[in-house]
Amino acid sequence: MAKPQFTLAALATQALPGISFTKTFPVHSDSNYFSAVLRDETGTGYVVQLPKNTAAETLVAEEMLALNALTQAARDALPFAVPAFLGQAPYGKTRAVIFSEVPGVEATANRLDATVAYRIGEAIAAIHSLPANVVSDAGLKTNTPISARETVSEILNRVEESGSAPADLMIRWGRAVDDPSLWNFTPRTIVNPLAADSFKILEGSVVAVSGWAGLSIGDPAIDLKWLLAGVPNAIAQVALDRYAEVLGVELTTAFRNRILLYAELELARWLIHGLDTGDSGIIEDAVAMLRSLADQIEPEATPTREIPIIHNEEEVDEIPDAEEFSFESSPAWEPPVQTTVMDVIEIPEEEQVIAEGQPFFDDSELAAQLENEGSQFFGGSTEQISLDFIDALTDDTEDTDDGELTKPITSE
Repeated sequence: MAKPQFTLAALATQALPGISFTKTFPVHSDSNYFSAVLRDETGTGYVVQLPKNTAAETLVAEEMLALNALTQAARDALPFAVPAFLGQAPYGKTRAVIFSEVPGVEATANRLDATVAYRIGEAIAAIHSLPANVVSDAGLKTNTPISARETVSEILNRVEESGSAPADLMIRWGRAVDDPSLWNFTPRTIVNPLAADSFKILEGSVVAVSGWAGLSIGDPAIDLKWLLAGVPNAIAQVALDRYAEVLGVELTTAFRNRILLYAELELARWLIHGLDTGDSGIIEDAVAMLRSLADQIEPEATPTREIPIIHNEEEVDEIPDAEEFSFESSPAWEPPVQTTVMDVIEIPEEEQVIAEGQPFFDDSELAAQLENEGSQFFGGSTEQISLDFIDALTDDTEDTDDGELTKPITSE
């Protein structure tokens, strides 16, 4: 079986004929994707993603649509880089997708300083300033204040039916839904949702933003909810103040309360996910977190303590051959670990240089399959719950360049 990074490099070679890939980095794996970074002979970076299930496949398809919706004019209006969709190649029942690599290191919520928070506030304001036709012209989703309120109401109905949430929380959330002043807002272009690791930082500035699958028109408060999870209050306030200053808007009580509501409801959504999948471990964990949140608040009070974060990540060493690749209809979830601050996983990114004459893979059957497999696009899909808030994963890496090749491997 070929090494994982060479399997992904082989797929990239098929997707992008003529590109000479000379370096590959260790594969990163979670419950939904295999992914790796490649470099060509000019040093240009490429990100290869191989979905493990139809939910991840759907997210990749949505990412492609969103990135294609961001025209050159829209990209020029943003003060940071945005990935581009470059190509795809079949693998088993799914296909690998290749995006351009963006610069910078992922931000982490509990490590933000005031300077970075200030720049993040500017970056979010720039996204929310994009004209609505960027979304509408691409046929992407548009939400109104009415539909936003209905979505929250549906979440509360599901939680209430389960009987698993503390009464104080249900009272608190119910009052928010019933308050018409809370839902009097102007929809904006949003990413839905952003998270700390959406922002790539270099020398204190936001140089890129990734994760655009949820590009839509909706409630701008959704993109700010992560600031209430793991970010120190004073730092979060810097980002919010700069955001409001750039947009020329006021951080009204209603706006702040919607941000807080969305943050708290991520725990409710985690419970619903457990109910939908029949996973008793997720249900028990969600109930425990909801009780912990209820202990921090009163129905009419504003919580001042941080909402717990869940982190879950698993390293997978090998990618099965295409004919053995287990492609599931839904994402695999492990019992999460509750923490009071955001966990950070640091994976050293020691680049692996492809030696002269070394093939990307040594499996002739896999090579034949990659050449001959059909070109049909993604198959069936399942609804993907957004867990960016409670599954905030980071991979702080540093690029190194201490190896040179005398002869690159060129795709055929």
